[in-house]
Amino acid sequence: CYSAGNDGPAGSSVHPPGTSKDIITSGATSNATAATIIADFSSRGPCNDGRMKPTLVAPGYFLYSSAGAATNTYLGMAGTSMSNPCIAGNAALVRDYFARGFYPTGDSVVGNRWTFIPAAVVKAMLINGASPQMDGFTVPDNNIGWGRVSLDDVLYFANDIRKLTVLQETVSTGQYDEFIVSVNNQSEPLKIAVVWTDYPATAGASPAIVNNLDLLVTGPNAVVYHGNQYTSGQSTPGATAWDNLNVEECVRRDVPETGNWTIRVTGTAVPSGTRQPYAVVVSGGIGPTSTPCLNV
Repeated sequence: CYSAGNDGPAGSSVHPPGTSKDIITSGATSNATAATIIADFSSRGPCNDGRMKPTLVAPGYFLYSSAGAATNTYLGMAGTSMSNPCIAGNAALVRDYFARGFYPTGDSVVGNRWTFIPAAVVKAMLINGASPQMDGFTVPDNNIGWGRVSLDDVLYFANDIRKLTVLQETVSTGQYDEFIVSVNNQSEPLKIAVVWTDYPATAGASPAIVNNLDLLVTGPNAVVYHGNQYTSGQSTPGATAWDNLNVEECVRRDVPETGNWTIRVTGTAVPSGTRQPYAVVVSGGIGPTSTPCLNV
């Protein structure tokens, strides 16, 4: 996690290392009841090659933090250097969720503890759970990214209506994996996030992406949705464009049709490494998920 910077509201004002493709770049909002308002100083995207930044936003306006050794030395400060620790702390909580075995049952089970939690899983969880409720902006967007961090909108605990599925696979050029999730409750939006940690590009390369994966989701009524193709805050039905810049791709439908949804992740171009690992996080009113089907 890195701060986006405090050079907003000008566009393309995120500076390195906040421009790194694989990290979570943190923008800032106001605090408390004004947390749905972006902080004017928060740096904005896009990056030079057109990638979306920041990734997420969190409160960063006059947060109080320790400013000395005494028990009462606290100081209120504003900046993305305050929102970034908030997002990093949320990332640590996501990691702890898997490390303590809360997935998939929603209760801490010793036998379900993960000993290795990939960065792509943590990032996909935070993006999937991000709240789009921000005044004056619609996700995805170069002002607020995927929205405001909200773990309650992604972490599944026992008896929650909203369910969670987390998948990890690898893919090579020309291959695709398919997963089927069943939507049986329309009261929760269907949110799908695919994230991969890409190989480093040559310094100064534009675009910065090396291994390009693509997300395609097909609903029960055969309508297709492409990753990152959004209109008014949710995926555009029948969109034909593909995202060939970002290492995060999402699909969202606020009131999804009930029935089987097919998630396809394609290795459009994987020139580096034998196979590209990736994470898929699905949340919503979903039932069983199929085992992955690899197609060559």
